[in-house]
Amino acid sequence: MTGIRFGKFILLPLFIVLMAVSCSTRPAWVENMLEKPACLAPCWNNITPGETTRDELSQMLKGDPTAFDITASVGDPWGPVLSWCVGGAPCGPGDMAALSSFDGQGIVQEVYLRPGATLHLKDFIAFYGDPEKVAFSDTLSDPGNIVVGLLYPRSGLVLEFLAVNQGTITSPAVDFREDLEAVNVIYSIPGLEYYYSTNIVAKTLDEFAWKGYARYP
Repeated sequence: MTGIRFGKFILLPLFIVLMAVSCSTRPAWVENMLEKPACLAPCWNNITPGETTRDELSQMLKGDPTAFDITASVGDPWGPVLSWCVGGAPCGPGDMAALSSFDGQGIVQEVYLRPGATLHLKDFIAFYGDPEKVAFSDTLSDPGNIVVGLLYPRSGLVLEFLAVNQGTITSPAVDFREDLEAVNVIYSIPGLEYYYSTNIVAKTLDEFAWKGYARYP
């Protein structure tokens, strides 16, 4: 695994899992994310970037029967992080890998989720509405493909997808379809300053206003 968002998990074995399995019965955490969430973005599962402390998160996870393999480590480029698996241990198909980063005062800055089940773009738009922006993030990690982000700056939500690059490395193009599968779901502080600070590549490529299911740019 290499690249701006995929390679960051090299130091975190929990995340070295291939999520290519689509289950006919969705795991319970899918319902908690998209149908009956405990809270809305930027909050996820009662964890709120910019508010929840590391101690509070640790206590939440210890009391959560669906959280396994809770691990403290150092992740690039975040620094100290807590990672865990939602669903079972070890984290595998149907489970979700989760990571939370902190600032120097121990306040959660971002909750980074890697789904273990198929979540389509249409699922998120049905729940959260249209995003504000489309961001091209990484054309190098997987030749022929590109990491693209859908940004909701006001709510602090970022959805990342791996899509076929219809253009070139320097001039990428993507056909946005409702069946694109999410590879990362990120809950960050509204405004997304922290997201940009840890995703240097995203700042070097283009952003576009959302124009619906179409080819970008």
